[in-house]
Amino acid sequence: MSSVTIKVLSTVNAPYGTNLSVEQLASKISGVASVENFDASASAFYSEVEADLQHQFLNEMGIDHGAASEIAQKFSQLAGYPLALAAEGCLDEPTELSLEPVHPTLNDLKFEIGQVLVYWSFLENSMRRHLTRAGLQDQTVKGPVISHWRAYIRNTYPDQAHELLKPVEKLARVRNFLAHSIYSLRADPWTEGSAVITCAAADGILYYFSIDDFRAASTELSELMVRPIRSFAPKADKPTGAGVEDL
Repeated sequence: MSSVTIKVLSTVNAPYGTNLSVEQLASKISGVASVENFDASASAFYSEVEADLQHQFLNEMGIDHGAASEIAQKFSQLAGYPLALAAEGCLDEPTELSLEPVHPTLNDLKFEIGQVLVYWSFLENSMRRHLTRAGLQDQTVKGPVISHWRAYIRNTYPDQAHELLKPVEKLARVRNFLAHSIYSLRADPWTEGSAVITCAAADGILYYFSIDDFRAASTELSELMVRPIRSFAPKADKPTGAGVEDL
């Protein structure tokens, strides 16, 4: 094995805990299926391996540079930023390829995912404040705050607990998928509706969320942050000493 292949394989395999052979990597970086599946190893080759090493590896494996450049261009579109080999292949391409993308990029999708997680943290802070005002600060020291929140709502508002918890549970589901079950992400800035994340549940079922789903979740979370208890109950039904400001 040459020094070139050793360097390339270490760069591609190490971050993802894979053990691809030279032949397996060559197949991935020269096949369109890697783009369609957003293969992490192929993406790492085009984005993390130095440009000179990419060329040397392509030469050693007998991979056509033009074909590899086309694959790199597709990965560049998914990533939302230029890749070295993709840029080389675009020098003589038609003008339309240089048009600014009009749809969300992969970076846009990642940003919206981050927004949901940040807003969820803010919501938990708001829950803690409410629980503290209700005299439950000692209980919130241990365990997930959402568990304490559920118990508090069910004990304090038994007749309305389902409706009060519904918006929180809906958003908790999205947050849990993002925190524990991300399977793949894809976004083609030149294709409408392509910014999608796939999550794999513990039972193997796949769930799909669009970037608009995350934007809507962030909006709902920002509203709940201000008033985590939503209810249309008469003020007379408000429990005495509950420490809750808004109903």
